Amino acid sequence: MKGNIHYDEKYVKVEDDWNFDLNAVDNVTKFVLAHKFTEERTKKVCIEFLTEIKDNCYQQLLERYLSEKHKKVEDRNYLLQGQMKKH
Repeated sequence: MKGNIHYDEKYVKVEDDWNFDLNAVDNVTKFVLAHKFTEERTKKVCIEFLTEIKDNCYQQLLERYLSEKHKKVEDRNYLLQGQMKKH
């Protein structure tokens, strides 16, 4: 993961049925972090979708954290580098 996660939800008609097409994409690499195609958008489906994002990103986020945690706060390379202001 190199950038922000962008979420897209479409309501699409396949033959005679309407379905939800859920996608999460890294805005820098355009890598698909999660995808779910479902008939209903329930709490269970949303949790499964968010878990897929977490599972795909967790190791990368942990590695970044471990490589930065020992540095002074002002020297850390944040994931949101462009969005955070250094003090």
